[in-house]
Amino acid sequence: KNITTYEDYVHHVRTSAEWGGHLELRALSNALRRNIVVYSAEAVPLKMNCDGESVDDDILLSFHRHYYALGEHYNAVVPRK
Repeated sequence: KNITTYEDYVHHVRTSAEWGGHLELRALSNALRRNIVVYSAEAVPLKMNCDGESVDDDILLSFHRHYYALGEHYNAVVPRK
């Protein structure tokens, strides 16, 4: 499929089996003005700093390369209290 506009891209992601990745997380970090930390069993934690000052706690995610039939997948990480 030929995706040429932002609106086409958003529609494609919403209506297909595709998921967002690092590029979308980086954009989300900037849009929310929050840093994002991605944990993975295969690498050291990846911290994506938003442009400017973060306005709240970091968003914590875990990355799973092979998550059942879903393939690559992100989950929220909630710290213990």
